[in-house]
Amino acid sequence: MAIPGPWMTSHLGGPTSDTFFGAAEALIPQRLGDLSNLSGMRTCAMLALYGLHVDKLDTLHRYLGIYHGIVAIGSFHDERNWPGDIGIVEVEMRRRLVWL
Repeated sequence: MAIPGPWMTSHLGGPTSDTFFGAAEALIPQRLGDLSNLSGMRTCAMLALYGLHVDKLDTLHRYLGIYHGIVAIGSFHDERNWPGDIGIVEVEMRRRLVWL
């Protein structure tokens, strides 16, 4: 199968970003305490960035607030609270997530 050219609009159809956002939001647990881990932080950060990207400020602030709550509760901003046996890649990933 040939790769479609940049102007073949028939190949550009498909699910919108709203579809993927809705699916991701539906998977968030009702109890926000269940989000208090690295995956929960990452999820909320990505959903906040989505809100920023599509200019939905209520979505941005909702997930940014949850994200900051997770960081504060788990003291994820302090590297001394991270596991000592993680590698340099995970350290950098955590740093970038916290500074996001």
